[in-house]
Amino acid sequence: MPVLTRSFAVLSLIAAASAAHAAAYQVPENIGYKDVTIIQSNVVQECNELGRQLSASLAAELTKTGVEVQRVAALDAAAGPVVDIKISNLVSAGNAFIGHRKSASVWVELRQGSEVLASKGFTRDTMGGAFAGFKGSCTVLERAVLVLGKDVAQWTQSIPLRAGAAPAAAASAP
Repeated sequence: MPVLTRSFAVLSLIAAASAAHAAAYQVPENIGYKDVTIIQSNVVQECNELGRQLSASLAAELTKTGVEVQRVAALDAAAGPVVDIKISNLVSAGNAFIGHRKSASVWVELRQGSEVLASKGFTRDTMGGAFAGFKGSCTVLERAVLVLGKDVAQWTQSIPLRAGAAPAAAASAP
């Protein structure tokens, strides 16, 4: 076998092996609340896109680092690493005239198979920024969740995945 052909074959095998071991991170396409009863009801009703915005930010930040991401309706730990993230709190005080005081918090578990690799809470506070103009509460909270997406992506990348982790056990029929 000529050297060039042999080199190409070796590189192809290495690429195939790497692709087989690189599983896509799963992220919920719409991140829900950990406990909706503790969130101000007007924020839940009016700012109903925050979960999608947080998901999009997290997926985009992970993708920037070269990680494959799947935004899914339901997480499946058996299919690969899972970023199980929930909005744990939203605080919306103030307004555009007296100043915003907003906060968004999330709780994240990074799971692989049946194992929780790590878990952590994150919070971002914002006042809307200097000279922010007359922005609404949802716009200011959106800024907080977009930054939280970056925070969670950086943290996720810092947690090593387990090689050959056992997939989550499937539910057995009674």
